[in-house]
Amino acid sequence: MRATAGTDVVVDILFFQKRGPDEPAKPTGWIDLAEVIAAQDGDEAISINRHFVEHPDVVLGSHARTSSAYGPTYTCEPLPGGQESLIQDLLAALHTLPADIYVTPPPAKPGL
Repeated sequence: MRATAGTDVVVDILFFQKRGPDEPAKPTGWIDLAEVIAAQDGDEAISINRHFVEHPDVVLGSHARTSSAYGPTYTCEPLPGGQESLIQDLLAALHTLPADIYVTPPPAKPGL
């Protein structure tokens, strides 16, 4: 995505579902890091959230290394096809989310 100042922008879109009051906590393995780009030319390896390493199909781009003011860092390069392809890929990804999982919260108690 190109920002108005002529710079590239990487955007993370994450979907979460709040655990219900009687639902047990699930394992927290999804918060672990994993190496996505190996060390090369004296630069350290780059690690990101393990989920995105193990499920590259949920990343709408390709993992890459870029330079920043702080040295080499992670970026996500766009896939071929430009913005129209990205929009189609995003819509397709949205359709993979579970349907009908929204649970209406109970009404707030008066005075709270």
